[in-house]
Amino acid sequence: MAPTGTVVVGDLVLKALPELECFTNFTDFLKALPSLYAVEVPSTVTNVIVGPSQPTSSQTSSVWIRTDSSGGFIGVYVFSQGQWRLIIPGPQQIFWLYGDSSAPPAGYITTDEASGNQISTTLATALKALWIAGDKAGPPFEYFSALFSGF
Repeated sequence: MAPTGTVVVGDLVLKALPELECFTNFTDFLKALPSLYAVEVPSTVTNVIVGPSQPTSSQTSSVWIRTDSSGGFIGVYVFSQGQWRLIIPGPQQIFWLYGDSSAPPAGYITTDEASGNQISTTLATALKALWIAGDKAGPPFEYFSALFSGF
């Protein structure tokens, strides 16, 4: 669906240069990207609320980037039908991750762990068939699917 209204484009900016970094594989490069880049939102954008506290009733036209009390990301919310609704990550949104399936990043669980609970066993089985093993066959997998479980 095409966005309605004004679309604001942020600039992708270089935060840091890896000091003499030589990536030996693509996975390590992907893991390093969040520490190297950031998106700068133009200062003309004034309707984004960032923080752990629910915005006031006068701020319901804003986007709320909800964080925990330590500043950790929880989600992106918009006000709709009388309440703040989580839009990113969406409910049961599946993410594909590089890393170690036996130790997913904080805030994520593998779809295998979610099987029969957050997602159907059939879906979890179909997704696991797409997982890619690392140097050896079988667990832990290097490319795998996960769900955001919150921080």
